[in-house]
Amino acid sequence: MKNILSNLIPKLRQEFVLVIFLLVGYSASQASFNTLQLAIVFNFLLLLFIIWLIKVFVRENFSRQYKGFIVLISGLAMFVAGFYAALQYYFVIIQDPFGSLLQYLYLFFPLWVMLEGILMLFIMNFDHKIKSVDLEAKIETTEPLLGDFITVALATVVLILLGEFVIVFPWYLNVCLVMTVNLIVINQFGGQVEEKKVKKI
Repeated sequence: MKNILSNLIPKLRQEFVLVIFLLVGYSASQASFNTLQLAIVFNFLLLLFIIWLIKVFVRENFSRQYKGFIVLISGLAMFVAGFYAALQYYFVIIQDPFGSLLQYLYLFFPLWVMLEGILMLFIMNFDHKIKSVDLEAKIETTEPLLGDFITVALATVVLILLGEFVIVFPWYLNVCLVMTVNLIVINQFGGQVEEKKVKKI
């Protein structure tokens, strides 16, 4: 059971918090806010983003509490995004259940994101009570590079544009697509970094 849970829960690098910031801003832009409300939301997000970046690039050692913060923010963001998108898209499918087989394949994104969000939140309970999944093994806070954050930001923007104009996804489904691909890309990138470090040692 422990190995199954450990394999299902993705590894996270702190760059994923940047993805969440960008997606919250993207989601806010889709809401029916007026100009003043949007300005307040974006300025608040910008302030939080600056505070977080200062912490990331100034602090040398990241505490266990900071890793718990990454788990909490990431888990909540994935669960809420996946749950909301699954509900919205489920009603779209019900309206035309035999329209296309592709619409059922697209349902994978919100369901997978919601499941990963739930599992990420479970890490905190498992780590403190059952000791089934090690928090330290799932959250990677290696020395940050500016290029890593720029790459993740660009990848997120490209994916949003791809979903919006090429696949023509609804915005909520697009959020789940971006989270899914970013998790895969970040995990793969992180794995390559760790392998290089091991080879050097």
